[in-house]
Amino acid sequence: MGMQQARRKLMSRSLVTCCALLLCLSACGGEVGSSDKAQESGSPSDDNFQGVFQSTGEKMATSIAVLARKRIDETDPSDFQKQILEKAVSQGSISTGDYENAWASFKRCFTEKGHGDISFEKTSNGIYDQTYDVPSDSPAEADKIQKDFQLCSSEYSSEISYIYELQVGNPNLYSNPREAALDCLHKSGAVPKNYSLQQLNKDISSGPDATIDVFSSPVQNCFVPNNIFLYDLSKK
Repeated sequence: MGMQQARRKLMSRSLVTCCALLLCLSACGGEVGSSDKAQESGSPSDDNFQGVFQSTGEKMATSIAVLARKRIDETDPSDFQKQILEKAVSQGSISTGDYENAWASFKRCFTEKGHGDISFEKTSNGIYDQTYDVPSDSPAEADKIQKDFQLCSSEYSSEISYIYELQVGNPNLYSNPREAALDCLHKSGAVPKNYSLQQLNKDISSGPDATIDVFSSPVQNCFVPNNIFLYDLSKK
């Protein structure tokens, strides 16, 4: 199955879980390869990545406000993002309006750098799928897209998106994104209560043989906010 362009995860976060059907490109890794099943790219350390397969109950923070303060202290965000994160500290959340404004500012920045009028897919629960089509036959253009994406994201949206997506898809703030996704799937009724983390891990790797429809809206509503991205590249 041929394709002219590959979906590439363009994200300025310290840990990203990117999964793809048939082909996966990661901002921190590169091409993983092709297969009839899903390929995965996580953190640079394979040992650390193994942690996503285990349920520990570990949490990143006790609340959104605490996490927002932690991100301000640890990431030195831009003035634009810091102002909104400070609101999250005092109000306990990031508003949908602030999230949309951050994304509009990011898209304006990216477009002004010569990348045309872009659009990003959005889940039915309001989360943007932060991917962009990168030309596979032009390394120089791909590098420019990567650089400009990171610059605009760092200025306008990376930290705001991070916190907001947790509010939507991981309100319990689980450290393990798959544990968070499973909790979300259970709460939304997308899977039965006896559906386990082990089964989720298997379904993410199974591609068309998964026991659930991984591309359905209810499942994507839990996957995308937790940085679990599955691409059906058999569809042109």
